[in-house]
Amino acid sequence: RGLAGRDSMPRSRRENGERTRAPIRFEDAQGEAGQTRSLRLRPATATKLQRPCMPDNRQCATKKREKVPLHPSLWWRHYQKLRPARNLYSGYRPGDSEQRVLEVPSSIGAQRFFRDFVATRTPVIISGFFPELASAAADWMTGGLRRAAADCELMVEVRSKQGRPFGRGHKQCMKLEQLLDHIENGGTDYYLTTQELPVNANGAEALVSPPLDRLRPELPLRPSLLQTLYPQSLNLWYGRTRDGASSGLHHDHHDNLYCLLRGKKRLRLYSPADAHRMKTVGRMTRVHPNGRIN
Repeated sequence: RGLAGRDSMPRSRRENGERTRAPIRFEDAQGEAGQTRSLRLRPATATKLQRPCMPDNRQCATKKREKVPLHPSLWWRHYQKLRPARNLYSGYRPGDSEQRVLEVPSSIGAQRFFRDFVATRTPVIISGFFPELASAAADWMTGGLRRAAADCELMVEVRSKQGRPFGRGHKQCMKLEQLLDHIENGGTDYYLTTQELPVNANGAEALVSPPLDRLRPELPLRPSLLQTLYPQSLNLWYGRTRDGASSGLHHDHHDNLYCLLRGKKRLRLYSPADAHRMKTVGRMTRVHPNGRIN
């Protein structure tokens, strides 16, 4: 502490970079002149100040903290985020030259419909109404729906702004009669989509959602074309638009039989084999052989 002198090495030897044992006079802690001692000088570039180690055998501040291995549950979660989704889809894939979906008559038959389209996961357009659905649909569009379920309360999607798509989570409770009046007067702000299924007395979910549950005697649960399948739910979509509206890209866990009662509808389909090319909300982990995505 407190060096008071300089080494006695000749200037010529210092300029040549020589280093040797040289006497240095120093002062002790009390500031009094002390005795002359001989010290070995080291190059300045070789001396580095290091912080002393912390007490209680803790790591020095200058040392890097050692990596602590992750708990197995955390490691698996971290691994799943880095692991690409496993695509096991083995169904139909459109070719490069295919532009439109195949169209067949409604009299195709249940066995052929299942073998050629359902089992192979191939989309298809069925021209014409099913016989058991044609008369009921005609009655609904001529006032039968209003007469049967005018007071039925529904959760209806509301468009946030004109021209914005639906499916943003904005919903409003209203009666079916109010919705029908709004649409028939040219309104385009409301859209009836899938409703929550009511629960039966035994605790199971019903098959038919409102307002179709009011039309249950007229509604066939299983059309003749679907004798090899079991229905999961029946829903009604109802709305109006001038310039077109989109429901957005989504994935259903069940097969869909979409019956257009009035107006026009354009469906854009993507193969589950191309699921990794979609910009999804959340991360995909697996695509099953039947096309279901987790």
